[in-house]
Amino acid sequence: MSHDESIAVLGEGVTARSIHAYLNRHGVSCVPIDQAETLIVSPGIPPRNFPKTNAAIVPEIEWSYLKLQQKKQPPFVIAVTGTNGKSTVSTLLGHFLDAPVFGNIGIPLTEAIDCDPCPTTIIVEVSSFQLECCRYFRADIVILLNISEDHIDRHTSFENYIQAKSKLVDALLEKDLLIYNQNDPIVCQLSNRCVAKKRAFSTDLLRDYHYELPIVKDSLAAAISGVEYLSISPTIIQEKLNSFRPLAHRIEKVACIKDRLFFNDSKSTTPSSTLAALKTFPKKVHLILCGNHKNIDFSSYKEALLKHSLSISVFGDLSPCIAALFHSSSIPIYIHDTMLDAVSLLFPKTKANDIILFSPAGASFDQFQNFKERGEHFKSIVHQLCS
Repeated sequence: MSHDESIAVLGEGVTARSIHAYLNRHGVSCVPIDQAETLIVSPGIPPRNFPKTNAAIVPEIEWSYLKLQQKKQPPFVIAVTGTNGKSTVSTLLGHFLDAPVFGNIGIPLTEAIDCDPCPTTIIVEVSSFQLECCRYFRADIVILLNISEDHIDRHTSFENYIQAKSKLVDALLEKDLLIYNQNDPIVCQLSNRCVAKKRAFSTDLLRDYHYELPIVKDSLAAAISGVEYLSISPTIIQEKLNSFRPLAHRIEKVACIKDRLFFNDSKSTTPSSTLAALKTFPKKVHLILCGNHKNIDFSSYKEALLKHSLSISVFGDLSPCIAALFHSSSIPIYIHDTMLDAVSLLFPKTKANDIILFSPAGASFDQFQNFKERGEHFKSIVHQLCS
């Protein structure tokens, strides 16, 4: 990096702090935006809020990627995207391949630039926010999991959201590989226009492996398909699968209280993600919803949610939407003001061997800082039931 390059950073969160730390280590001082040649932007800031500037606007993930490409031996990049399951698949890949994971999972790609030695392979979880303004970011392997309505409040339309996701696929070259979900119609449409090699995944390959994790089958199939392509033996995959521990807030078992099982799936911020979580259980559950709906239409998920639920409890901004949608449903619908009420008032209505699943289907920002804080609050309430 040239020390003559004038750089400004837009943002104040984890990503921006990582960029500032990198620049400080290399003796580069940021300049005001109106004096910058390059403006590095954090994914949390939508383009409509970008300042007017003559500087080249570069997303952090692309800026970091271009820095990595300048290395003598750039790392092999496996990028994971989709509406749901990105973090789980990225973490599984990192576990299977003993490779570091960066990106939307919470560790900015900037952190990879100064790794010594430079990793031979990196996993990058990529969101639509990160891809929105990308032009040059390209992975050697892209895993495209699924696409359903999400972040319409940010992208203004489902079409714009799909366009952001498609950038990762469109950047692939003939020598690269796209691993895609053959059961997702939008994913299949994107794969049809891709020039790279293609490998479809399905849950059929799971028949060759044993696992007892409460994990979405599509996510596990996608990760295994990736490592099988990289010639990891079935024996090693099974060994790694045996030692894998699910991420916090992703169908996480919290406690068993009076023969009732409690699961925390706070990471599910869309109805499609909640539905995927419901399908991991062999029977109907008591479902707890909450959060901001992000302008997603829940009506198309009504019958599926009813099919997998014994009851539905809801609190927060999602309450009016759920109350209107399920006003004459075949199962009990409970409307509450707080999470404490939702959990404590539901518990006496359950019976032995029931499952209580907190899988919000909405964003956390109506009442919490993020999904992690929300999930921790749920776990603390459940543990209070023990006392």
